[in-house]
Amino acid sequence: MAQFSSDKPTHQGKGEDTVIAQDQLLTLSGQFYEGILAPQGWHQAMTRLAGMTGAEMVSLLLWERSHDQIIVGEAVGMHPSLRLEYETYYQSIDPGKAFVGRTRPGEWYLDERDFASRLKDHSPFYQEFLRRYRMSGVMATPILRDGTGTDGLLSLVGHGRRSDMEGIALQLTPLLPHLQQAARLRWKLIELSSRLDLASRVLDRVRAPLLVMNAAGSVKLANRLGEQWLSASGRLPGHGSEDNDARSRLRGALQAACGTVKPKRAAGVRLQTADGDFCIVTTVPLPADAESMLHSIEPLALVLVHDPACAAVPANELLREIFRLSPAEIRLVHILLRGSTLKEASEQLSISFETGRKHLKSVFVKVGVHRQSDLQRVLGSLDLV
Repeated sequence: MAQFSSDKPTHQGKGEDTVIAQDQLLTLSGQFYEGILAPQGWHQAMTRLAGMTGAEMVSLLLWERSHDQIIVGEAVGMHPSLRLEYETYYQSIDPGKAFVGRTRPGEWYLDERDFASRLKDHSPFYQEFLRRYRMSGVMATPILRDGTGTDGLLSLVGHGRRSDMEGIALQLTPLLPHLQQAARLRWKLIELSSRLDLASRVLDRVRAPLLVMNAAGSVKLANRLGEQWLSASGRLPGHGSEDNDARSRLRGALQAACGTVKPKRAAGVRLQTADGDFCIVTTVPLPADAESMLHSIEPLALVLVHDPACAAVPANELLREIFRLSPAEIRLVHILLRGSTLKEASEQLSISFETGRKHLKSVFVKVGVHRQSDLQRVLGSLDLV
């Protein structure tokens, strides 16, 4: 781990307009370490970093490489509308991505040095986006690159001149190993806490093997019955090299639920387990409530195993614990899944059509669909009727 060698201010030639003292870096690194367990400490450290460097905005970005999607993890000085515009569109045309993707941890991307000024004059990212917020200079460095396909980036944005940016980057270099270590520990803690929270609040309440998987077939989380089922089976059905057809069908079901190729949809496959029995594996898009708890930008699927060796899970329990539906919403869903229209279902429940529509809209949000046909496909695949 790098050590700071002096408590005297450091002057770095070209960057002498912005001078960062070594004791400031020591204090800052300590705040980032404290922020591993205390979110407010992390925010305070980012605020201090902005003040030390003169940056208008400091942010930690998560770049999911396989889908080329960047979201803002944490930020200081970022206007909500800027964040929304960046995540929904401008991150896709951010010219810095091409450079940061090749930048090694411990090195910096400086747009004034690496992305020529003449190109900035013709870049929609700068002219249509940053210019509206009166920002121009961007510098960024990778602080997390662990082979999972997601990069963590530290970004500073301001009005910087090239001389200032080069000097600031040089002076901040001793901080980077500390920031990388603190970020790695903080995100690992967030991930573990999120998984434990999801497992305790949702998955373990369902009395059936339940898994959370990505499109490639990697198991991200499982409830206790799911872990027992995997252990007893030896491996997930379809993952053996001897069964290419089963593996292909399972991957197709996972990709359908994750929306890899088309809009997300439910799917199901019949697979043979290691002991020769058969089971039905149903994949559905991970509900929005669970997705937010996992803090994942990678599309995930909820996988329910209908194993003859396990007791059938009660339908109401599944709807309540997985999709967080209320009793009134569950009653409406059961009637709709039998083929009734919303008007007919409202009459059967002795509620007004407007109340029925309000319940249905809430169900759409919780299940993560937009149409009744999609609801039928997702929940109908779980054999709830």
